[in-house]
Amino acid sequence: MDATFNSIVAAAAPLIIAAMGETITEKAGVINLSAEGSIRLSAMTGFAIAFTMGHALPGFIAAA
Repeated sequence: MDATFNSIVAAAAPLIIAAMGETITEKAGVINLSAEGSIRLSAMTGFAIAFTMGHALPGFIAAA
């Protein structure tokens, strides 16, 4: 049961972060309907750069 709960929390963490960011931008008056897509694009870019260059640091910088 602990493994199931841990995997659920790990899978939901990016969506929770996107939802919190969307809530903050909604309070500021900006509507962003692609928060989850932005996170996925950033993760894909970071992975591609890290894989190509062979180091994690350029991937983190590219994802940011």
